[in-house]
Amino acid sequence: MKLFKSLTTSEKRKIREAVIPELEQYRILRSLENINDAQETFLRRMEKALEGLPSIEKLVITKRYTDNDSDYVTDYQMYNIYMNPPVCVVTYSSIRDRAMFKIALFLEIDTGIDLKVC
Repeated sequence: MKLFKSLTTSEKRKIREAVIPELEQYRILRSLENINDAQETFLRRMEKALEGLPSIEKLVITKRYTDNDSDYVTDYQMYNIYMNPPVCVVTYSSIRDRAMFKIALFLEIDTGIDLKVC
């Protein structure tokens, strides 16, 4: 099992690649009126995962990946416009990757990496 601090750049990318489709599914399901029980359960679990994030991580994930206009928000806009005060790309990436790690753990998403919390 791996801790967040010991993850390599490629492992963090794998986590992002596994979590982003789940966030996209969450965004789409939120807009639908008729959803089944499994979808409702997924929505509740994702909402609980997002609620558990620190405010800065929650801002990054919700604005960049789950808001209705998130398809039109870029990482550059996130760290230069939406973050107050603006942060450098390295800081933004660290915040985003840490949030993705937490979501993957909470939702038990298969990332292909053995993850653990400490």
